[in-house]
Amino acid sequence: MTTKANDLFHPLEVSICGHSGSGKTTLSIKLIERFSKNLSVGYIKHDAHRFEMDREGKDTFRAKEAGANQVAISSPEKTALIITNSNDRFLIKQNYIDSDVVIIEGYKDSLCSKILVWSGTSEDEALLERYLSNPKQHLLAIVGAGESGPSTKVPYFQRDDIEGIYNFIDLFWKEKINSRPLNALILSGGHSKRMGKDKGALEYHGKSQVAHLYELLDTFTDNTFVSCRTDQVSSSHIQNFPSITDHYVGFGPTGGILSAFQEQPDAAWFVLACDMPFVNERSIQELIEKRNPYRMVTCFNNSEKKWPEPLCAIYEPKAATKLGYYLAMGKPCPRKVLMNSRVECLDPVEERILQNANTPQDFQNIQSSMIGERHGS
Repeated sequence: MTTKANDLFHPLEVSICGHSGSGKTTLSIKLIERFSKNLSVGYIKHDAHRFEMDREGKDTFRAKEAGANQVAISSPEKTALIITNSNDRFLIKQNYIDSDVVIIEGYKDSLCSKILVWSGTSEDEALLERYLSNPKQHLLAIVGAGESGPSTKVPYFQRDDIEGIYNFIDLFWKEKINSRPLNALILSGGHSKRMGKDKGALEYHGKSQVAHLYELLDTFTDNTFVSCRTDQVSSSHIQNFPSITDHYVGFGPTGGILSAFQEQPDAAWFVLACDMPFVNERSIQELIEKRNPYRMVTCFNNSEKKWPEPLCAIYEPKAATKLGYYLAMGKPCPRKVLMNSRVECLDPVEERILQNANTPQDFQNIQSSMIGERHGS
């Protein structure tokens, strides 16, 4: 099991740090304007002082004054939530999953990746020394008013060079994305009650479906695993392949996907159900080539059922947070997660690749269709 990389609110985030009056907000706003041209940008500001978003006399202000510790106001366009005396950053984190990237202002004492806004004061020098003496602080760059900054090996940018700073952060995030392994997960842990036989053991292509999908996926991914129940590991169609057993038993595909993220939380996972016999090399390649790693999931649109297909999809690391949140609410269906999330949804070249086989009659019909195609009838 690997350890999850450190991030404060989002896998693709950067913190603009510095002391009061250094120009953090100005730089943050300019970067938001630049990044939001092609990405959905989240913004989080850490204020070391007391702040008040509500105005005296407003209903929410009156409710808070009366003793409510959580107050929300919602309209069709936006929602605001005010929580009193809460430092639970995980509560904030789950609300930023659908952002492509996040720009943080402040949190200078955290271990997230930082850009230091430099004014040259003694306070700045002390803060810089603290960052340089502790690599865990992960200082990416320094931004200042002058043409040159402090004498360090850390990259320096003049504060008006927004395009240069933008390109630097953009490259940093792209390198993080490119460092993610793309693993494959063949979902084969269902009980196959309607089929009456393990669907992963069925043969459409002269070998078990698990073996067929393993060969297809392993060509395109860094590692391929079979998701299964503990009692399936020794089954003849699974035992020769790397497997991940369900840690979340009884929660269907979501349990299998979360189990994979538990094993390798910083990987992206190409998830494929074993009951889709028409999935082929072309469809796998299409999904990978058109993958949007800034979104939570890249999937195909199931036009017949009018929903994003969750069981032939690429899940990015941040998907684990939302899957777990829905599971905790008693909604373990990954389709509902995708339907209520910002995902990259593609139209498949062939509609039938999303067709699945759930019953013996489905199996016979699809098998007969494939035999007919191989013989040109």
